[in-house]
Amino acid sequence: MQQANERPAQRPRSLRGRMLRAVAVLVACLFALLALPLHFLFLGSFRRLEARDAERDVQRALNAVDDDVADLTRIARDYSVWDATYEFIESGDPTYLEENYPDLTLYHNRLSFIALVDGERKVRFAKAADLAARAPALPPGELDPPSGAIAGLLRGPGEHTPIAGTALLRSGPLLVAAHPIVRSNGEGPARGTLIMGRWLDAHESARLGEMARLRIEVHPLEGATLAPDVVAARARVTAWNRTSTAPIDDETLAGYGLVTGLDGAPLLMLRVPIVRDIWAEGQKATLYLALALLVIGIAFAVLLVIALERLVLARLSTLDREVGEIGARGDLSRRIPALGDDEIGRLGKRINDMVGAVERLNRELVVEQEQSERLLLNVLPRTVARRLKQDGGTIADGFDEVSVLFADLVDFTKLSTRVSAGDLVGMLDAIFTRFDELADRHGLEKIKTIGDAYMVVAGLPERRPDHARAAARMALDMRNALFDFNAEHGTTLNLRIGIHCGPVVAGVIGRRKFIYDIWGDTVNTASRMESHGASGGIQVSADFRDRVADEFAFDDRRTIQVKGKGEMAVYFLTGRKAG
Repeated sequence: MQQANERPAQRPRSLRGRMLRAVAVLVACLFALLALPLHFLFLGSFRRLEARDAERDVQRALNAVDDDVADLTRIARDYSVWDATYEFIESGDPTYLEENYPDLTLYHNRLSFIALVDGERKVRFAKAADLAARAPALPPGELDPPSGAIAGLLRGPGEHTPIAGTALLRSGPLLVAAHPIVRSNGEGPARGTLIMGRWLDAHESARLGEMARLRIEVHPLEGATLAPDVVAARARVTAWNRTSTAPIDDETLAGYGLVTGLDGAPLLMLRVPIVRDIWAEGQKATLYLALALLVIGIAFAVLLVIALERLVLARLSTLDREVGEIGARGDLSRRIPALGDDEIGRLGKRINDMVGAVERLNRELVVEQEQSERLLLNVLPRTVARRLKQDGGTIADGFDEVSVLFADLVDFTKLSTRVSAGDLVGMLDAIFTRFDELADRHGLEKIKTIGDAYMVVAGLPERRPDHARAAARMALDMRNALFDFNAEHGTTLNLRIGIHCGPVVAGVIGRRKFIYDIWGDTVNTASRMESHGASGGIQVSADFRDRVADEFAFDDRRTIQVKGKGEMAVYFLTGRKAG
C-alpha cells in the first residue's frame, strides 16, 4: 500500500516539448496554405539574384583575363621600348640576351615564351618555358617561320601600334602581346617586333581563378569536343552580351563568358562553376519566411502568448533582467539566481559558467591586447597604427617632399658563402640594429630590409621641412657605424648608399600581414642612386644636393646613365662642411 502511494521520480520538464505540442497543429495548417505561393514568388527573386551574382563572377573572370593581357602588354613594352633591344636587332650581341633573358626572367614575369623578330620577319631570338614545371620548353611551332596568328602580330618599320589579346595556336589558347622595337624615347623606325606569350592553360586558369577567387575553365569554341552545356551557352552568348548563366543541378550553377580573339571574332568560352549558395539560402529563407508568417496569425499568436507567458516569458524576463544588470554594471562577478531545472534553468547555469569564463578571458585579453599593441608598433608607425585601428580600410597618403635612402652591403652575398647561416644572420642583425637606432635618433622611418639592403625615408609619416638634412646625417652616421662594426669584429664590410628626394605615396598593404611601404618615381630614382654608386660612397641626386649644399660637402658633379630617365647629374656626399 505504501508503494502504491509513492510517486515516481519527476523527470525534468521539457520546455521544447510543451511548445511543440502547442503549435504543431497550427503550423501544419498555415504552412499548407502558404507554402506554394512562397515557393513560386520568393524563390523566383532568388533565382534572379543568383543569375546576377553569377554574371558578376563571370565578368570578374573576364576582367582577370583582360588584366593578364594588360600585364603582358606592360612587360612587352618595357623590353621593346629600349635602346639595348633596338641595338641588339642590329648587332646581334649575345651579351644582351645573356643579361636580359635568363630562365628566371621568364619565370618571374610568367612568360611562356618570348621572341625577337627583325624587320625582315626573321626570328633573331626565341625562348620558352614551362611555367607549371619551371623548366625550359620549346617555343611554339608558329614561330619557325612566323605563321598563323603569330605572323599577324609582326610590326613593320612604320607601325608603332602594339597588339595584345588572345590567340588560338596549335598548342592551345594563348595570351599574347606584340610591341614594335623602338628606342627608349619611343622613336623609330621600328626594327622589328618583340612578342611575349602566356599559355592560357590549366596552370594559368588556376592562377587567374585564385586571384579572382573563382574556378575558371577555358574552352576553345572550335576544333575541340565541347561539353553539352558549353555548346548551349555558345548559342546564348552574343556580341552584345558576353556572359550567360545556366544551372547544372541543385548544387551547381555555371557562368559563361565569351573571349574574343585578336580580330574581334569569338575565340574562347570561359566556364565558371559556382556553388549555388544563394539558391540554397533562398530555399532556407523561404522556409523561414513561411514559419515567420505563421507566427503572425492571430490564432497562433493568442495561443503562443498564453503558453509563452506561463512557461517562458516570465522566467525569461527574470533572466533578461539579470543578464542586463551584469552587462550594464560590467560586474562579471555577479551570477544569475536559480530558475528551475528545465532548459531555461540550465541556460541560466550555463550563462553563469559563461560569465565566469568571460571574466577569466577578460583578464587574459587585457594582457594579450598590450602584447598586440607592442607588436603592431614594431610593424607600423605609431600614427599609422592608430589610424588603422580607428578607421580600418585602406590607408594611403601622398607626401610632396621626402628623402628616400637606400643602403646596400657591398659583397655581402660573397661573404655568405664563407660563414655559417647563424653567424651571417647574427652579423646582419647587429649591423641593422645599429642602423635602426640611428633611424630613431634622426627621426627617420625604416620602411624595410631586403636581404642585405636597408631602406629608410625622412619626412613621413610626419612631415618635416628638414627631411633632406636628416637623411644626409643618417647616411654619414650609417657609414661611421659600419666602420665601428668592422673595427670591433675584424670585418671589411662596406656600404653603398643612394639618396634622392621628391614626392611619394605611402600606405599600408596586406590583410594578414601588414606592410607599410612607399611608391613613386622618387623611390626608383633613390634605388638607382644606390645601385649606380660606388663602394663606400654616398651618391645623391642634384635635387637632393641643392637642398643641403649649405651644410654638407660634396665632390664634383658627374653624369650617369639611368634606365628610364636618361642622363642624370649626381654627386658624392663627403661629409659636413667645416664650421
